[in-house]
Amino acid sequence: MRRFVTLPTVAYWLRSVVLGICVIALTGCAATRQAWFPPVHPESELERNRFQVAPGADVIGRLGLVKLEEGDTLPDVARHFSVGINAISAANPGVDVWLPKAGERITLPLNFILPDAPRKGIVINLATMRLFQFKENGGA
Repeated sequence: MRRFVTLPTVAYWLRSVVLGICVIALTGCAATRQAWFPPVHPESELERNRFQVAPGADVIGRLGLVKLEEGDTLPDVARHFSVGINAISAANPGVDVWLPKAGERITLPLNFILPDAPRKGIVINLATMRLFQFKENGGA
């Protein structure tokens, strides 16, 4: 006796294989999420309040990463790096503000878009709740 494979059986098998591959691929991405973080820079290398402004640049600074120690809270880290608590909470969704896990990596939003204003003296950006002070030479 010959056994015939019908088209619906093949289509069902093919859909099952594709679904299985998708589930495995998505699970792999979530499991390796920590491997995609850039290296943690030493705290001494992170710019906090003074940035060099290249001519024609509209963005200053860079994202930073720090590892939390036992007893650290997000408000403490925000105060230490001169970042608002709203900004650091938005950059780290899912992290408990008052009881983050020790050893957890926290993203520090230390890059800023410069306001569209003359780069002389003090410029206040109300939308981002930031104050920018431009030096005489316009380079800092």
